[in-house]
Amino acid sequence: FQMFCLALVTGMFLFLGSCDDDDDESQSSNTFLEKNAGKSWVETRDYETIYLRLNNNTNNFLDIWYSYEGDNCYYDDDIYEGGTVKIIENSSDKLIVEVVYQGGKDILTFSLQGDKLKVVVDETYDGETDQYILYFDSASINLDNLNMCDS
Repeated sequence: FQMFCLALVTGMFLFLGSCDDDDDESQSSNTFLEKNAGKSWVETRDYETIYLRLNNNTNNFLDIWYSYEGDNCYYDDDIYEGGTVKIIENSSDKLIVEVVYQGGKDILTFSLQGDKLKVVVDETYDGETDQYILYFDSASINLDNLNMCDS
């Protein structure tokens, strides 16, 4: 009977241990878009509010809405319009995107820094290079219900 109990307990530890390992592997192998799909983010400045939502879709990975101070509505921004967008890296801890448009190119690097979404924008336009770093807070608003401005 003791051997049976020992075998049962050992088997349970092996089974539970292998389940935990599988969970860790699957979580660590998820891409940035898989792990953050559907999450909404907001950055508020003195003159505008910007909302982002990440999608687990390499053809439409980002939705953007913005509103200027005093507006009671939001505009949607389409980074896919007028240029080419290419995902360079979609690893577990960051997303790097290249946006090429007439006269320039942006490299956008998305990563999580604590509970914030960090977006580093390396912009090259007409031979000039600038870098901007934006920090977005988690947003609990339903972005599908935003009051949209007339275009």
